Amino acid sequence: MAGALHTPFVIPVASLVILTIVAIIAGVLAAIGPARRASRPHVLRALHCE
Repeated sequence: MAGALHTPFVIPVASLVILTIVAIIAGVLAAIGPARRASRPHVLRALHCE
């Protein structure tokens, strides 16, 4: 394989950082609704279930 072209393996760090930040923001936004619903349970219904 003399003369074969070798390209270096490059990790796109900027893209990984941006995608990680977007994933964190999406996770937080997806968790806000259920967390707000869970923080305001109906008192009598909550006592009845226990």
